[in-house]
Amino acid sequence: MIILFTNRKIEYHLNLLGENNITLYQGSNYIEPGYNASSNKDDNLNSDVEIVSNLDNTTPGEYTITYTIGDVTKTRYVTVIEKPESQ
Repeated sequence: MIILFTNRKIEYHLNLLGENNITLYQGSNYIEPGYNASSNKDDNLNSDVEIVSNLDNTTPGEYTITYTIGDVTKTRYVTVIEKPESQ
């Protein structure tokens, strides 16, 4: 009889797709560029990523979107600016 013990720690990997710094015009829709999450035990953990955001596309300012899986956290920064008036 063979008994295997695996106490190997799960290692999470999280990659943000697209730019980490995004600029939007006030009132424009934010389009998520995406992300890939995996571990040393599973190839696709995208549905397990927790996303927290304070983004308000109606108000100019600096905002963050934070993505977390396990002990890995990545942050995307979004700047909302006023749309220049047409001349």
